[in-house]
Amino acid sequence: MRQRLTLLVPTLNGANRLPSLLSRLRGLGACIIVAVDNRSSDASADVARRFGAQVHTIDNPDGYIEAIIEPLSRLVKTPWVFRFDDDELPTHTLIDWTVRLMTRQLKWEYKVYAFRRVWCRKNAAGLLEAARHPPFSHNGDDLQYRLYRPARVAYGRDLHSPAIIFGERGV
Repeated sequence: MRQRLTLLVPTLNGANRLPSLLSRLRGLGACIIVAVDNRSSDASADVARRFGAQVHTIDNPDGYIEAIIEPLSRLVKTPWVFRFDDDELPTHTLIDWTVRLMTRQLKWEYKVYAFRRVWCRKNAAGLLEAARHPPFSHNGDDLQYRLYRPARVAYGRDLHSPAIIFGERGV
């Protein structure tokens, strides 16, 4: 079966966060690219390689992920890319849905898929709870455009905007 999906993970000093994410993503059987910021001072690249990921070094002087989505997407050789932050942990439901999409049990209906991301944190009892993230005013969740066709993406605006351009139209 031809690979249809690449998982893309940009990171800066993510050596301690990558194992949780990569161990979950590895089960998808997709190509994984970890883009390590050249300012990283930890073992992010070594950790990514241990999980079988392709590692690329990136220059991101401003530190905004939005500005490097387009050049990172050009590294992708598959028709689709799914981008994850290094501090995210996708649910098993999202992983299962993605597998069904990759194996054509579900039909690709759109050119981009957006997901509501819920911010969580451990409370005093050590349990996870939804958290309020300061840049957002909607109780800890935010819409993220993460699954898209890499050849059609371009950077449109700045930090924390969903301004990713897909073909002729921005979202």
